[in-house]
Order: sequence, then structure tokens, then C-alpha cells
Amino acid sequence: GTVVDIGCGEGQVARLAADAGLGVIGIDPAHTQVAEAIRRGGSPRFIQGSAVNLPIATASADMAVACLVFEHIPDVDAALDEVARILRPGGRFLFLLNHPLLQTPDSGWIDDQMIDPPELYWRVGPYLDECDTVEEVEKGVFIRFYHRPLGRYLNSAIRAGLQLELM
Repeated sequence: GTVVDIGCGEGQVARLAADAGLGVIGIDPAHTQVAEAIRRGGSPRFIQGSAVNLPIATASADMAVACLVFEHIPDVDAALDEVARILRPGGRFLFLLNHPLLQTPDSGWIDDQMIDPPELYWRVGPYLDECDTVEEVEKGVFIRFYHRPLGRYLNSAIRAGLQLELM
């Protein structure tokens, strides 16, 4: 069938799907990412576009995939509405993200030397509060992250008409 890779970046997931014999359309908002995906080749078709206005016909995709993308999309509701719009009846959406619990702002490793023996553990910040942050992911490269609790994604997907089958 036809797979739409939303936020395809340089095309790694799109190429894997294409290598499995699927017809793939990779979409990314960044011209530089689309250009790099095209340069790296393979059989997917790569186009520039937005997750909140997918350049895909209604009910035309058998599957959509978003791998580590939705935590960078400001309007998650509109993006999930678009996923629901492009999928054929019975179509599948593979929604992959890091669990937001692990990416809560102000979370991080705590090296507790006050107890014996010392412990290293992960402190969780204000998980239920939605917010956005800008992080330097490598020297000079900054990316905006939108923290949302997991229920926010699930409830938005259900409101869009998607049905959870497996988590």
C-alpha cells in the first residue's frame, strides 16, 4: 500500500518502508531535509509540506507513520486531524515518540550522594503541564520541543477519529 512518512527528515524511515516493498511519500516542512532525502536516494517520493496541511488526497493512504515528530509540532490537534483525513478506512497510523515522562522540562539525572550507598535516579519535572522549550541538540543547532502528557496525544487522536489498537 501507500505509506505517508510525516516529518520524514532525511528519509531514513521512508527508505526502510520502501525497501519492504511499500509505496512511500515522505513529507517534511524543511526544504533542506527534503533535499537531503532526495540526495540520499531510494524509491520514496519526497515533498515539502506541513503536518497540519498534508499535500495528500483525502482517504488515499493505507498507512501513515510519524517517528519522533509530533513533539515538534505546535498544533497537534490539526496534525492528527490531517492523519485521520488522509487515511483510507481501515488505514493504520504508526505513531512513535519518546514517552513524554522522560522529556518533561526540568527533568534529569540526580546523583544522590546524601544516602549510603549513593543512588543515581531520574527526577521527573511537571509532567502534566504542557509547555514548549528550545533545546540545543548539538553545538549551534536548536530545536523546539512541545511537551505534552501522553494522554494529550491519545485524547487528541481519539477526537480526530483514530482508534487505539496497540500501545
